[in-house]
Amino acid sequence: MNWFVVRTKPRQELKAKLNLENQGFTHYLPELTRDNGKIEALFPGYIFIKNQAGPTPFDKIRSTYGVLNYVRFGEYIAMLTDEVI
Repeated sequence: MNWFVVRTKPRQELKAKLNLENQGFTHYLPELTRDNGKIEALFPGYIFIKNQAGPTPFDKIRSTYGVLNYVRFGEYIAMLTDEVI
């Protein structure tokens, strides 16, 4: 299965993660713990969403609170394989 790369609103990766979880999406948000104990996104502004079997609800993901849009290369949505993730 492939993963979509999604751009989040600034400093709203955790909000996007929680809202995507509530909608039942499988996601991956690598996190980094600072020396002071604060948890931050390893890739600020990005979250990865697993492509589900069946039709992908592009509009539902894009309209999720905290999400800006998919990362695109021209008209193609950026996708990664399981091996890369």
